[in-house]
Amino acid sequence: MFYNALFGWEDEANEMGPGMSYQMQKLKGLEVAALYQQGDEEKQQGVPPHWKVYFTVVDI
Repeated sequence: MFYNALFGWEDEANEMGPGMSYQMQKLKGLEVAALYQQGDEEKQQGVPPHWKVYFTVVDI
């Protein structure tokens, strides 16, 4: 996978439902990203491919 080679990530496949899965990306055992294919519903609505960004913090 492109990002594995670029960032040194390791991936782990996780099932989301029939015919759908996402790849959890890890670096040194820590989860750093997750990638999945855009669903048909979003495509039919004309939503372009995009990144969704989430941050994890210990405390606010």
